[in-house]
Amino acid sequence: MSPDTPHSSNHDEHAVYLAHEALKAAREKFAETLAGFAKQPSPQAATWYSHLSEAAAEMRALHALSVGYGWSGAIDRVTAPEVLEVARANGYVVTDERTGCPVLTSYGHEALTTWRDFVSPLRDLPEYGPMWALVNGLDG
Repeated sequence: MSPDTPHSSNHDEHAVYLAHEALKAAREKFAETLAGFAKQPSPQAATWYSHLSEAAAEMRALHALSVGYGWSGAIDRVTAPEVLEVARANGYVVTDERTGCPVLTSYGHEALTTWRDFVSPLRDLPEYGPMWALVNGLDG
């Protein structure tokens, strides 16, 4: 038995382990393919960068809400009211009826997760690093 193979007679557990290994391999291939695309000097790569970059301010607001900034005035330190309004218009944010605070919708969470899926593999590239830091760094 390989040292990487789980030591279990539970077939479901082994199937989960194999599925996880397949997921890791797919993520690695995705990151490699995406990085290759992003590094190309092409109009498509420039459009891709522009699309992700234009979404960064909105994604910063979504990230801030996802970590609890909406429950206090802290949200105003990390994002502008206009950005929250765009997020509301896109269905990413609603107002909590009890507290009156902005909260992330499931659609907003999905949008943030998707943006991260595409930018995370690129965050070490010079043009994408500041974008990643803007969204995930909430220094104000």
